[in-house]
Amino acid sequence: MRKYYFLLFLLIETHGIHARINERQMESCLAQAISVTSTKNKTFTGELVNNDDGSISLRIRLDGGFTEQRFTPSDVSHIALPEEALLTNDSEPQSLSISERIFHARRNIFSFLKPEQNRLYIRMLPHSADSFSEKRKLSACLNIIEAKLPENDLKREIIERQTILFYELGLLDEAEKYAFKFKTIHSDDIASSSFPQWIEAQIAVDRNNHQALNICLKGLLKAEPQARPWQDKLYMLAITKLIQAKEQHSAEALYEEMQRRSLAWDKSYLPFPFNLNDS
Repeated sequence: MRKYYFLLFLLIETHGIHARINERQMESCLAQAISVTSTKNKTFTGELVNNDDGSISLRIRLDGGFTEQRFTPSDVSHIALPEEALLTNDSEPQSLSISERIFHARRNIFSFLKPEQNRLYIRMLPHSADSFSEKRKLSACLNIIEAKLPENDLKREIIERQTILFYELGLLDEAEKYAFKFKTIHSDDIASSSFPQWIEAQIAVDRNNHQALNICLKGLLKAEPQARPWQDKLYMLAITKLIQAKEQHSAEALYEEMQRRSLAWDKSYLPFPFNLNDS
């Protein structure tokens, strides 16, 4: 049922894929040196080391041995990574296991990269996955990069995707936490605020919490007409639940409100209640 609820949100614009990145190609990239240009315009090339404190180091060959040069984000103006050429060509990994390997190997680097570079890594991830194990892998990848990003549009996208994934995994407490995080970051954006209310309403339905569902609906029922990304579905969900609870009068009043807002009943989402007057 959860997958049915979210079918609408998992329909995305598809892009032509020029190639599929296989394990050999990615391991080849990860084995290569990376180049770091410092804020003092000096370039270092070496093997990436992820430090426990979130910084990175380069292991640089020097006079027959090695030395390590440590960097924090404030030390770096640019980082060049071997896999960028593959990712820029709209290629995607053959499996989520390869993505998981990339994200783990680059786990500290995301806080050093420019937004357009981080977007390349996000774009390589599918928007959803079928099996429980694949959903967990996808969530793990998103979690790695989310922790390294400032509060920007890219982080907003990640939090929204994580919210849906946790809901699909049945981890309602985590989904609720992420919905609250989304709402906190984007509290001034009316249109965006409907997304967490939608998630919270779905959770309320799963928990059979009628009171919580009504609380979720109040904000949307008072919202301006342009704040409609999820409104029609919330109306349908609330009306259906009211009829199931034998609150016919309240259901009819809510349906009239839905009609006044020119919101159509999407029968592909929920069947139209047989005992509701469709006038």
